[in-house]
Amino acid sequence: MTEHHPPPPTGPADEDRAAGGELDRLLARVREMTEHSAQPLADEDREALRHLLPEAERRAAIEEVGFDEDRRLALAVHLAAYLRRARTGEELEPLGPELLAEVGAPRLAAAREVIARQDAATGRRGAPGGDRVDPEVLLLALHFETAWQLSHHLQVETN
Repeated sequence: MTEHHPPPPTGPADEDRAAGGELDRLLARVREMTEHSAQPLADEDREALRHLLPEAERRAAIEEVGFDEDRRLALAVHLAAYLRRARTGEELEPLGPELLAEVGAPRLAAAREVIARQDAATGRRGAPGGDRVDPEVLLLALHFETAWQLSHHLQVETN
């Protein structure tokens, strides 16, 4: 008896369904990783993550940031924690300026845009202006920067 495999995606609707299945598997992994923690993934955060993760990935792609499977999982876990903090009103402590120096301006701008849009949707107030960067923005920017450096380093090595 032969195994039946669905045909590969051929159009936008098929690609959306395939991406949806991939996203469902990723969200299940995030849930598994957090289920025995002090703060498991809440259903409302999971649903918000279903929209936020693809948005973050689309914005990062504009800056040529690509995520391998491990970096994508790390991004998803981080965004789930951000959503929980936004929902509960938890604030992160400010992060040191040395971390900001590690992030390229394009990745920082991308992270600011993603967090600003989500904050507008949830009503979360980010860090005040001035020279202080919202810790949520900086943490997301670090994910973008790490993925960018890894993907660009690999491209240089393979060329």
